[in-house]
Amino acid sequence: MIATLLLLSACTEETDKRADTDTGGYVPTDTGGDSAPPVVEATPYLGLAAATTPGSLASTCQMHVDVFKAADGEVVASADLAATGRDWSGVAIPAGVQLKATATATGCTARADPSPFTSGTFSGEDGLFVVFWYTSVNLGYDNLQEGSESGDFVPGVIRVGFVDGTTPEAVQATAAGLGTSAVDQGDGTWAFSFTDARRPIGEVLTAVSAIESVREASPVWVTEPTWW
Repeated sequence: MIATLLLLSACTEETDKRADTDTGGYVPTDTGGDSAPPVVEATPYLGLAAATTPGSLASTCQMHVDVFKAADGEVVASADLAATGRDWSGVAIPAGVQLKATATATGCTARADPSPFTSGTFSGEDGLFVVFWYTSVNLGYDNLQEGSESGDFVPGVIRVGFVDGTTPEAVQATAAGLGTSAVDQGDGTWAFSFTDARRPIGEVLTAVSAIESVREASPVWVTEPTWW
């Protein structure tokens, strides 16, 4: 009996350690102290990001990206975003294929349209989140990797800011509509956690950005990129 209890204790301790590592040590703030659930690498995804705080994007524009096979130029996915500030749009990309993508920003309101931007070659691998960003000045892209202490962002959780006047009940209703719940972070943002291990964080950011009451959405950065 003693040996069995010791074994169960050791297993529980090891599980707790894995959970902390898988979430990058991030723990959404709540009264229960529950940490985000362990998440394995999600399917590959590509996103467009208006990478400036809402209200300070000097020139809004229409973003578009085409993803194509590096070998023959066949377009395999596309996405669009009316860029206004820290909002997202994206599309799943095929796994195990060498890809490139070309992004444009057109109809910019206060500055000349930046030149179209074509990425280098990347492969659709699990845990990959390719982001094409616009900062009012130019376009660029970044290959981001989820998870662990050495990743770019924490898997399975995003931060969401709502427009003024949004009630906590409305926030929870929004989260429930996405199949999750919201935890107040005490800084004007809410943590949305999701447990579907294969669901890309870009997919969640895209869904949240389409909600009228959402002001901004962001990954929980392990290492915040310079363009954000």
